[in-house]
Formats: sequence, C-alpha cells, structure tokens
Amino acid sequence: MLEKHFFIKSDSKTKSDNIILYNDYRISILFNELIRIEKSESGKFLDEPTTAILFRNFEKVPYNTQILQDGIMINLSNISYFIANNFIDSYVLLNEKKVKLDNEGNLKGTFEGLDGCDGDINDHYANPAKPLILQNGVCSLSGVAFIDDSSSKVIKEDGLLYKRDSEEIDVYVFAYGHNFQDAVKAFYKISGNVPLVPRFALGNWWSRYHDYTDVEYEYLMDRFLKNNIPITVATIDMDWHPSTNLIQYYHLDTLNRLKIEYGFNKDEEEWKWGWTGYSWDLSRFKNPKKFLKNIHQKNMKICLNLHPNDIKWYEKEYQTLAKDLNINVDKLQPIPLNFQSADFINAYFNDLHKNLEHEGVDFWWIDDVNYLFELSHFYFLDNSKEKQPLILCRYAGIGSHRYPLGFSGDSVISWKSLEYLPYFTATASNIGYSWWSHDIGAFMAGVKDDELYLRYVQLGVFLPILRLHCQNNIMLTKEPWAYKNGIGDIVCNHLRLRHRLIPYLYSASYRNSNDNLALVEPLYYYYPEDKNVYNYKNEYMFNGNLLVVPITKHSKNKLSEIEVYLPKGMWTDIFTNTTYEGGKKRKMIRTLDSIPVFASKGSIVALSDDKISNSIANPKNLQVDVYNGTSSFTLYEDNEGNNKSFTYFETQEDGNKQYLSIMFDDGGALPKLRNYHIFFKNIIKGKVYCNHKALIINHEDCIEVVLKNRNSSDMIEIEIIQEKEDRIEKIKRHAKNTIIYFEGKNDDRVALYKLLMDVKTINEYIKVVNNAKISRQLKIALKECI
Repeated sequence: MLEKHFFIKSDSKTKSDNIILYNDYRISILFNELIRIEKSESGKFLDEPTTAILFRNFEKVPYNTQILQDGIMINLSNISYFIANNFIDSYVLLNEKKVKLDNEGNLKGTFEGLDGCDGDINDHYANPAKPLILQNGVCSLSGVAFIDDSSSKVIKEDGLLYKRDSEEIDVYVFAYGHNFQDAVKAFYKISGNVPLVPRFALGNWWSRYHDYTDVEYEYLMDRFLKNNIPITVATIDMDWHPSTNLIQYYHLDTLNRLKIEYGFNKDEEEWKWGWTGYSWDLSRFKNPKKFLKNIHQKNMKICLNLHPNDIKWYEKEYQTLAKDLNINVDKLQPIPLNFQSADFINAYFNDLHKNLEHEGVDFWWIDDVNYLFELSHFYFLDNSKEKQPLILCRYAGIGSHRYPLGFSGDSVISWKSLEYLPYFTATASNIGYSWWSHDIGAFMAGVKDDELYLRYVQLGVFLPILRLHCQNNIMLTKEPWAYKNGIGDIVCNHLRLRHRLIPYLYSASYRNSNDNLALVEPLYYYYPEDKNVYNYKNEYMFNGNLLVVPITKHSKNKLSEIEVYLPKGMWTDIFTNTTYEGGKKRKMIRTLDSIPVFASKGSIVALSDDKISNSIANPKNLQVDVYNGTSSFTLYEDNEGNNKSFTYFETQEDGNKQYLSIMFDDGGALPKLRNYHIFFKNIIKGKVYCNHKALIINHEDCIEVVLKNRNSSDMIEIEIIQEKEDRIEKIKRHAKNTIIYFEGKNDDRVALYKLLMDVKTINEYIKVVNNAKISRQLKIALKECI
C-alpha cells in the first residue's frame, strides 16, 4: 500500500440531482456555466478522479430539460446547453447566440515545452521543422470553451494511476463568456488549487549544464556573493552523478558489463548511458554532505537534476532497493521503473532519495519525458512529506498545475525565442498553469548577443521564475561578468531587483494558491471587450496591477523603439516614473537600462529594502511604492509555511487627497520592529499628515515617507494633500528627463530644453518637437507621454 502522503484529496462523484441521463449520454451540471458531457456506447461512466479532474461534487444547480427530436436542451438560469444525438452538432445558447462546441475562438492553453524551438518553430529536434500548436484552454473569444478529459489516467482508491477501463467521450464545457478569470477559477475548483510556491524559489536561480567539481561550484557561488548578486537556488545538472565518465568511473568495460543484461543497449547512443544516475560522482564531489552543507550556509537551496530510468547495479542504494522489492541481485539486472506498484514507489523514494534529501538536497529537477505525469505527481507528493513541496518538471498535461514548477525545456538562443516567451507564459494561465520556469537567456545554438541576454533577464524579473541556464558548451554561460560594455552591470541590477521583489512575489504565490489568480495573466482577463488587447499578445498583467511590455528586438544606437498599447486608465512606468493616459497605442523609446513596466492606478508594490544578500527572511526594512488611486494590496508573510501573517495596504484617492492605511494581522512572522520607506510615486509636492512621527523627504519626482521601528499593534494612516501638476507641467518634466539622457550636441540640447520649458500648450509643445532638428528617436521619446 502506498504511504499516506502519496494520496491526494478528491471528491469526484457528482450529486445525483445534478446528473441527467439521456440515450448514451451522462450530463453532469457542475455549475451554471460549467457542465460535464460523457458519451459512452457501453453505458459505463467514470466517477473516479482523473489526473486532470479531482472534484465534481458541488451544490445542486436548478435546471429543466426539453427532449427534442435531435437532442436534449438543458436550461439553466441564464444559459442553455443543447446536447445533440450527433455530438458535433451540440451547442450552447449564450447571450441569445448559438455557440457550437467546436472550440472555435479558443484562446489556447499551453504545450509540453519549448525543446528545440526557435520562437514557436521546432527546427532543431523536428525534421522537417514544425510549428508549436498550443493545446486548448478554458477561455474562448466565442464565450464557450471545452477541455477533453477522455484520455487522462484514473486515480484509483489505492492512489495509483491507471488507464480507463472503457472508451468514452468525456469533456468539460466552460460557458463563461468573456469572464475569463471566472472560467479559470472554475477550472481550479474541479482540478485542484495551485500549491503555495516556497519563498526561496522566487529569487534568482543559478543553473548550467556543466561538469562542475565541488571546488569549482563553491568558488562560483562565492563569486556571486562577492559581487553582491543574490542567488537563492543552486541547481546542479546531471553531472552530479557519473555521466560522461560513466564507463571509466564504474570500470564497465574492464568488468565486461556493457551488455544488454546489465541495461546497456549497443544500438543506443553511448552518451545516453550516463543520462541517469542516483549516486554522487565522488571523483568530482569528494564529500557530498559537506558540499551541500557549505552551499546551505550561503543561504541557497539545492536542486539536483534527474533523468529517472532503470536503476542499475552500480548505484549506491541498488542492493537496498532490490532487498525491499524482493528482487534477486545475483544477476545484477537493472530494476525498471514501475509506477503501477505501490511497493516500488515507496521503496524508490525511501531508498534512492530520502538519504540524499537528509544530506541536504532540497528538491529535484525531473528532466524526462517518460512516465511524465507519474513523475510529476509522485515526486511532488514525496517532496511534501517533510517540507514546503517543490519540483522542477516538464508539463504533463491538464492537472500539471498542481505540481509546480514547470521546466519548459531546451529553446534556441535567439530574439525569436525571446519574443515568443511572454505570450507562451501568459497563455498557459488559460489552463491554470501559472508557474512556468524557462531557461533565461535560452539554452542552445543561436548567437551570443549581449543585449539579447540582457533583455531576457529583464523579462525574467517579471516572470514566475528567474532561472539562468544553458547548454554544456564552454562558449555558453550566463554569468553576468561574461557580458561587457556595461551589460553585465545592468543585469546585476535587475537580479538584485528580482531578489528585492520576493515579498511581492510571495504574496502573489499566496494569491495564486488561495484566490486562484495567476502571477502572469493575459491582458484580456482585465479588458475583455477591448479588441486591441488581443493584438498585443506579448503584453501581460503581472500580479494583477503591473502591465509588462518586454523588449524583444535589438536596439538601434542602444535605444529600443517599441509600440505599446495601454488600455484605458492612468499608467505609470515604474522605472522612469512617467505617467501615461491609456486607451491608445503609442511608440516609446527605452534605453538598455529598463523595459516598459506600468503600474495601474492605485497599485501598491512592496519590496525588501534590506541590504542585498542571499537571505529570504521577511525584511526588517520594507519599501512600499504607492501609485495614486483607490485599491488594496495584501502582503503575505510566513516562516516556511508557519506563523501566517498579513499586512493590509489600502489606498484611496479623493480629489487632491491621497490616503494610505496599513493594518496588520500578525500570526508571528512579522519582524518585531519594521522600518517603512513609502514612496508616493505620483506626488511631487504636498502636505503630509501621519498618525505617527514620520520623516518626510521631497525627492525630485516623488514624496517619501519614512516610518521607523513600527510594530504590528497599531494601524498606520497617512494623508497627503497634493499640489496638483497640470498636464503640460508633467510633459515638461518628462521632456527634461528625456533630453538629459539623450546624446547630441550640448548647445542643441540646451536650446531645445529652453524652448520646451517656455511652451504654454500641448499643441505648442508638439510643434516645437516636430520642428526641432533632432533625431527621430528623440522626437518619439519626447512625444510618447502625450
């Protein structure tokens, strides 16, 4: 019998009141906008959970039915489903329109990964090259989407995964119109929530396919520390065990054991023989336990790569595993993976993994395509036995969101690959897959382009996981100091920013797990009736209040020109502090230092303001960026899953007044005393009132309020009566900052500045810019905020 931690919660049998039997159909009403349709010639239907769907038992939903000549009409409060005798003729009557069940307009979900892909074309591993076609999600422009669960495996009472006993059509119809977030939330209700991703995973990861020794690896981690570059996850690829040196290490040739009976197929390429291993290479890692301890002392978690496969005679725990499975070891035959056996699963993890974990391995990177769902499922559940669980594994189909994180595979190093990544990541939210981990900088081939690497890292700051990684090639590496002319320095600044964002990101992880809202979401979740957002597929929302616009093309003269669409509302670029009025597209210019990231009205962004290090502790110093408007943000903190604490930030805008209140629900994770550095990013001047003594600092472009040594027993209230800037003054301020950073003849720059400072109207400003003898890029930059 499986150990108890391998069983998952499910409630999969639908109430009889919600079930309709019609001909060879069984139709289950789960919610008003979500039904399950099964069609089985044998009359056998499935009540057990599947790998995709765990929950079907919900409250009774009122409905009535009409039997028609060619099918059955099911009427609910504001929606009707027609299930035709010939299934392909079925439709949903939604908003008085017939929508066929053909997934026309489906906004897609995700795919197994990006292996061999240059952009969305697999031209490295596929011959001939073929385009990547994403699987379906639960959101559709038509308002009706369906997912097919007909081929998912069944989770039986014994906790094991089996093929279905009989064939049937088994689909789930989501008829949520353009309420896309509601459709995704409904999916989570039937498929299960996303677990809370641990805090340490939200910092920077180092990973490289390279045959390190323990000395080399520790030296590299120390170099990151000395350069003040925070790393929270140290990943070691497959060379932690004998791989390329497998034959020599185990003397396989001299022992005459390179034979099929020992698990070596001569028809297989030799390099694949060392792909799998469960034992340390002691020629590279002399004292693994000490090595792991040293890495932990640097405040890093450790992930080891695995390609699970048959366990061969030379593995350290082979004898133990064979004994527990009652296998005769005399012939030294390999022990095959067998995820249909509870005894094997128990022994596999206890014998091969637990000793390594107790020595210091924190979690596993499962880099394999065989038994993919079983590997995701059982590895994640086993990792949950003693800690906040985490794995890194390939996408295994619907339901994989329950086993974060996703490893997207070996993409080609190119601008096309970078350009595809934002769309690929955001669209995965349509099937609940919210934690993709990509190779930042991409994996293989392509070209070394320093600016490409920089733009990858800048995007990575605003992706679920920032994991640097690349191919086993001496010429490929992702260390920032390998990128010159200032690129490496900018990269380091962004890696530090990512680390500072951990409080904000961990709150997003909690939001995803508890409120079923992904960190990265398509724009159409928030602006479904704005047709423009569907054309800007690379723009996405980050934690619900930041709009990210990656730069995915090479600059000219170190300046990138990008077309941006901002939906209606006011938006502030968090890097330049320039404010824009939405509702139209516009061209923008950016230097290498940043990409456009816009805060919506009322946004609140919390960052650590502690001294940069590898620490992921709840910060004693907290920076809070507040953007004018009315909204709220909840900062979630804990101690490795315990002592849950909440800090509630609420903003309110009332005319020329901006309010901020801070309230606490401390379960024991908050620092005893905390310093708050609060930046009101849209307020240049104003009178500040606070119920506690505060230091008020007037920066050139915002107001900062500093609160020292505050505990969580008292509510904090801040009121600012601001001196409003008119629009032309804001534009002039933007012009001043823009001309300062642009290159050109100083006399011409000064003259232009003086002309622009004297204008009285926006039309006059535009006329001066248009007539100025300046570069096209500078003209775009000067007019982008109009």
